[in-house]
Amino acid sequence: MFSQQPQDLVVVAGQPVTLPCTIPGYHGVVLWIKDGLALGVGRDLSGYPRYTVIGDHGSGEHHLRIQRVELMDDAVFECQAVQAAMRSRPARLTVLVGDAWKTSKERCPGGAVANLETSAR
Repeated sequence: MFSQQPQDLVVVAGQPVTLPCTIPGYHGVVLWIKDGLALGVGRDLSGYPRYTVIGDHGSGEHHLRIQRVELMDDAVFECQAVQAAMRSRPARLTVLVGDAWKTSKERCPGGAVANLETSAR
């Protein structure tokens, strides 16, 4: 069972982001899935140089770290424990670019609304 799963996030392009995935006691293969396609096997994500799987593998930590988020990272991500046939909840990563991120209203857990105001660089 997952003790940490990725959750929907909104991030400004250029910032780093970490999607958590912790499966205590599981020592098999973990896959990160982006829009239905596997990014690589285990910690080998060599086809994605800005992506890294971080955390203590022995403790079941398989967090996906994305450096300098880009618009192409705007997708649905999922963590899968292959041998246990378990998948995390799907998590939508929304990337804000240009003027789209100057003012944004985001719904938070519990139904609250957060107003995010930033200035363009």
